[in-house]
Amino acid sequence: MSTPIVHNIRHSLVQHKLTLMRQKDRSTNNFRRLLHEISMLMAYEVTRDMPTQMVEIETPVDTMQAPMIDGKKTLFVVIMRAGSVAGVGRVKETRPK
Repeated sequence: MSTPIVHNIRHSLVQHKLTLMRQKDRSTNNFRRLLHEISMLMAYEVTRDMPTQMVEIETPVDTMQAPMIDGKKTLFVVIMRAGSVAGVGRVKETRPK
């Protein structure tokens, strides 16, 4: 079994949105919207170096070789307060078809 990879996201935009989320007077709707935005940014960041494989696809013009995420199973674990909501959205929106 390989060693799990942990990503500590320190991106300025993520930090900014976390600060907005933490404000005492933040409404529930705004909190959820910010959580969704942060989780999308995090998913983008942690999948940056995922291995890919070349596959042949057919375009409207011709066939070509194009990269797709390698078929390995990936598990996202979000560790932050209320983070379980973020994880559900990322699985639905970022998993390869």
